[in-house]
Amino acid sequence: MKRQLYRTRRLLTLGATGVFAVAAAAASFALWISFSHFEYAAVDSTLANQAQLVLSGLQDSNGQITFSGSDSAPAETANGIAVGVLLFDSRGNVVARVGTAPSVSSLASTVKTVARSRQPLTTTTGLGLSIQRVLVEPVPAGAGFNGVLALSRPLSELNETLRLFGISLASVALALTMLAGALTYLLAGRALRPVEAMTGTLQRFTADAAHELRAPLAIMRTELEVSLSKPRGAEEYRQTQRVVLDEVLRLGSLADELLTLAQADAGALQPRLEDVDLADFAEETAARWHPLARDAQVRLETHAATDVTVPADRLLLRRLLDNLLDNAIRHTPPGGSISVSVGRDGDACTVVVADTGPGVAPDQRNRLFGRFTRSDAARGRDTGGAGLGLALCRVIAELHGGRIALEDTQQGAAFRVTLPVTAGQHGHAIASQRSGWRGLGRYA
Repeated sequence: MKRQLYRTRRLLTLGATGVFAVAAAAASFALWISFSHFEYAAVDSTLANQAQLVLSGLQDSNGQITFSGSDSAPAETANGIAVGVLLFDSRGNVVARVGTAPSVSSLASTVKTVARSRQPLTTTTGLGLSIQRVLVEPVPAGAGFNGVLALSRPLSELNETLRLFGISLASVALALTMLAGALTYLLAGRALRPVEAMTGTLQRFTADAAHELRAPLAIMRTELEVSLSKPRGAEEYRQTQRVVLDEVLRLGSLADELLTLAQADAGALQPRLEDVDLADFAEETAARWHPLARDAQVRLETHAATDVTVPADRLLLRRLLDNLLDNAIRHTPPGGSISVSVGRDGDACTVVVADTGPGVAPDQRNRLFGRFTRSDAARGRDTGGAGLGLALCRVIAELHGGRIALEDTQQGAAFRVTLPVTAGQHGHAIASQRSGWRGLGRYA
């Protein structure tokens, strides 16, 4: 399962990183195209301004072409940008050439098109290893010369700018993609962490439940197989039936506890509250356990204050006290004692069930209220416990907005149950704790 979760995490990371990479590449390319278009527009604007400057000074004196009194056109703009100038007559012959202009052959078709259409054209052409931007436009009739003007400027600086800009965009996109991948990996791990915890919890729960179910089923099978192996007397059959009945009762109790815990986890276990006199209720519950305590040679006493009333579900509260008393009787040696004390502690009522048994080892206290947990070997199957009683007590106490804790004592174990005396406290606690029941972390 861990391998599957890791594979899922890796696939999520790869998928999200791939989508981000495509989006980043598309955005970078669009930004580069926009920047390139803006830069080429700036170059074209420079050429257009220079063309107007050249055309405004163009003069034809008896076939002699001059530019504002000079024999040659300016070879650079007012901003110091180098330009090349070619002036063609109506037949396509070059009558003037200034600067590093492109070859005539590379512009022949463009010059013919402009001469015929009388509309300017912009093109890009090569000159050796240099790439140039060229503006070709007709000479206006007012200049006294019927021809075509071509202006060019090198694009090496622009191409270098675009190259560096492209590298910068690619670097940023790559860095962002790697960062997105790392964040996705972390977030996927965090998102899958509850699933991993739940999976581990369910695996442990399944293993523990299977272990608890396997033992009584094995005992029942053994008893039945032995009973059927040969004819036996009535007393032997009754003895087998008693053993099988005990194991059936054990299975029934285990199934009932598991169902209650599952309902609590799903938020479906809702208490039916009514006012309960906790002192009378504790005495009544303890009275039901007196015969079993006498059989175990254990003294059971009740100490209750008066006027101690709490809003509670009688059935759930009885199950809580039954579990605590059953736990105390099973772990108190003959001659020992058990006390049930009911009192008032501010805005809460308390029920303390204490025994003179072996107690709980310090290293077992933190996990004592976990499911399928026994504090030591003495609290094992031979005492009838499946390790769910205290877990169920904790759920019931929290369901009423209270809590249960193991107190520090000199001898034995003492479990203190604290319950609010008002229904309002109960409702507030239920709202804040319900999400905890739905998480399965308490199966650990």
